[in-house]
Amino acid sequence: MSNEKDFVIENGVLKKYKGKDKNVVIPEGVTSIGKSAFYRCRSLVSIVSRMA
Repeated sequence: MSNEKDFVIENGVLKKYKGKDKNVVIPEGVTSIGKSAFYRCRSLVSIVSRMA
């Protein structure tokens, strides 16, 4: 499972995912996802959001 340290979040915007997990859970508090947040994340299989 993704770790909070794997994300770069600014003002509620997920700017970058730096982890290596195949299954990512976006942390609470993220209100939008930046255009290139998952750029070069070739091993991703699923992304789950906790956005309300």
